[in-house]
Amino acid sequence: MTGPVLSAILFLSPKLSGAVELSVKVDSYSRMAGVDPLLVVALAYKESSFNRHAISKKRAVGLMQLRLVTAQFWATKHAYMNEVLEDNLRDADMNLQIGCWYLARLLREHQGGVHSAIKKYNGSKKFADSVVQLYEDLQRKFAKKVA
Repeated sequence: MTGPVLSAILFLSPKLSGAVELSVKVDSYSRMAGVDPLLVVALAYKESSFNRHAISKKRAVGLMQLRLVTAQFWATKHAYMNEVLEDNLRDADMNLQIGCWYLARLLREHQGGVHSAIKKYNGSKKFADSVVQLYEDLQRKFAKKVA
């Protein structure tokens, strides 16, 4: 299996262990949320370098660098019966599912404006600039294969 999502992940992180599994998860959760998987790849790479154990100074956790309050908000919106803890956010499935849902929500709020949505996601214009640039690069390299 060498789809565009896997190709993009390996392009960014050639020695990443578990790249195939990650690409399947990114593809699945991004499509469920209605978000371009290449945007999710760009965001996860810039947020955590695909490190599910990453924790920021602001206590954002995992691949998509989610804050606990965001995850708890998702849990209430989806009638998730278990308590969402910071440790849960290290789980790639939960982190990607919530991150893709949150990104889709922000894209809707910003009428599909990727830069505005990413800026809201992270809080930094400079970060949003870097994600959008990477996303555009990935689209040029791999979008033909995404269809």
